Amino acid sequence: MTQTSTAEPEDATPLEEALAKNVDATEEVRRAADELTIVRAVLDKVPDGTPPGDIELAAERAEELEGDLSSAAEKLDEVNDSLVEELKARGTTNG
Repeated sequence: MTQTSTAEPEDATPLEEALAKNVDATEEVRRAADELTIVRAVLDKVPDGTPPGDIELAAERAEELEGDLSSAAEKLDEVNDSLVEELKARGTTNG
C-alpha cells in the first residue's frame, strides 16, 4: 500500500479527506482480518466435549470472513493507490 501524509483536516481537499478515511478503513479491515485469524486458530484448538458441529460451523464462517476481509483490504489498497495518483496528478499531495 502506498503511504502518504494528508493535510490537516481544516486544510484538506475533499479528495485528501477521502484518501485519509480510506487509509483508516483499510487498516481497520486489516486489523479485523488479523484478529479473525487468531480466533480461527483458537477454534482449531477447542477442548474435547464441545459439540463438533458448532466448532465446524464457527471455523467455516471464520474462514469465509477472513477471505471477505482480505478481499476488501485489497480493494481498499487499490482505491488508496488511485487516490494517491490522482492527488499527485493534481499536485495537491502533502507527502
